[in-house]
Amino acid sequence: MKVTLGKVMEMERPLAKLSQVTVMPARTTFQVCMLARKLTEHGVPLRQAHNALIVKYGVKDEKTGATTVTAENAEKFKEEMNALLSKEVEIHAEPVSIPGSMTGLSAADLMALDPFVTVGEEIIFPTPGQFKVNGKKLKGKDR
Repeated sequence: MKVTLGKVMEMERPLAKLSQVTVMPARTTFQVCMLARKLTEHGVPLRQAHNALIVKYGVKDEKTGATTVTAENAEKFKEEMNALLSKEVEIHAEPVSIPGSMTGLSAADLMALDPFVTVGEEIIFPTPGQFKVNGKKLKGKDR
């Protein structure tokens, strides 16, 4: 599937959040990790190019060591960065279906992950001790 490098960048944070979810089936976790690996193939060089543009158009602060793009170079930096982000790349990955009961992802996260991640109807049963009311774990018959 063809996506822009901007889309790859947009997907990184929500995908990292999704990879931290521990109540997914093993197959889904594996698919999420494989998708993350495929995106990293493009994300790492993208960050390197971004950093190179900051160095090219920025000025290094001698006190802090931080490099900041100067106001007079901001437009040139923005043009080159936008050109880079609009470049299309091919990502070969199966769409991942996450459980409908998945928590921890916002609607914005799910939109960023579209079309690689879809919400399915799979139900995940919590492990014992996951049920809490007012901070107290419920026992078998209280659930």
